[in-house]
Amino acid sequence: MELAARLGARGIDIDVRRDLPISELTQTGIRQIRKWLSDYQLQVACVRFTTRRGLYVAQDLDRRLEAIRGALHAASSLGCRSVSLRLNGWPADGGNEMTTLRSALQDLTAYSLRAGAWPIVHVRAEPVVAVRQLIESLPEESIGVDFDPAELLIHGQDPVAAIGELGRAVRHVRVRDAVREGRHPRGVEVQLGRGEIDHAALLGALEEHRYRGFLTVGSETPGDTPIDEVRLALEFLDHIFA
Repeated sequence: MELAARLGARGIDIDVRRDLPISELTQTGIRQIRKWLSDYQLQVACVRFTTRRGLYVAQDLDRRLEAIRGALHAASSLGCRSVSLRLNGWPADGGNEMTTLRSALQDLTAYSLRAGAWPIVHVRAEPVVAVRQLIESLPEESIGVDFDPAELLIHGQDPVAAIGELGRAVRHVRVRDAVREGRHPRGVEVQLGRGEIDHAALLGALEEHRYRGFLTVGSETPGDTPIDEVRLALEFLDHIFA
């Protein structure tokens, strides 16, 4: 946290499955973390919780939902209102798997009213238009989007077009960059500012949708000098907003 504050960040992103497992978040531990956050004038921008299977997979679904409920409580205890979930694929058809996915999300959104934090979906290879339609089929503003333009491009989707589809539902933004590899639709992550994504245009589009949330920097595939990469990313954002 000290390093984040020293670099000029206003918030941090926490993975409560890998970086800080829920099982280790005792009430004493949560109070200590909140004190550190206050000391360094930071907030928890987003909490991440990954599952091995998607919410459209019925096998062991109750166990995954219970774990996500724990993540929602942990996020709320840390003063954060969003828990980022990966869908881990998309239902093969509009039948039982889609019904399972919709039912799981309805369960989580109903529970969110008690927990004080809400699920947001980290869209990757999942079809953006279909994700928007799913969100619109649920209670208004109950499910949001963790918008990651690099992840979209890496999986062959157009980040700019995605803003048009998902803009109103965006609750958190990950500022990363990527390039396409030759003639292949998939891409690879690169240093922020060296890829194909026009972040100034994307942030402008988010402004049109009145986005007021955090912009989180940080690579999914950090290099040998991750601290320098974060510093350069923050400088890149400062340049855009200058």
